[in-house]
Amino acid sequence: MNSHYPVQPKIRFIFLSAVVYILLSGFSVQIKADENEVIIIGNPDIFESTLTKKEIRDIFLEKKRKWTDGKEIVLTVMYHSTIHETFMIRYINKTPAQFLNFCKHLVFVGQGRFPKAFSSEEEMMDYIEKTSGAIGYLSQKPPEGKKLKIITLTE
Repeated sequence: MNSHYPVQPKIRFIFLSAVVYILLSGFSVQIKADENEVIIIGNPDIFESTLTKKEIRDIFLEKKRKWTDGKEIVLTVMYHSTIHETFMIRYINKTPAQFLNFCKHLVFVGQGRFPKAFSSEEEMMDYIEKTSGAIGYLSQKPPEGKKLKIITLTE
């Protein structure tokens, strides 16, 4: 019977180590998910307050060019940023390079135009706030006082 006693603390240690590992892994995944958050924003005059992933894709691939109320959609992007890469892969199903080449092709064949590009989220927010029909994305919710519509994703 004494031979079983030393095994119990080892099993308990292994079990507790596994539980701690699982808990820590879960927390690190949660932190990573928050870092990759994408907030879709628009000018407050946009009628839509929810969009599906397909609608967002259609908008940024210029398959949908007008909002439901007839206003022209104005695209904004932030090339060369982590949020741009995350947005492109998650919502558009293209890498940033593929998206840029797609835009170049549309412009070349006369069927599209380049999105308005910004180097910071602050510049993008200011532009969207002032530009009727504008849509874009951020890595975090806009600060209080910004007149922007947060567009929710629906299935």
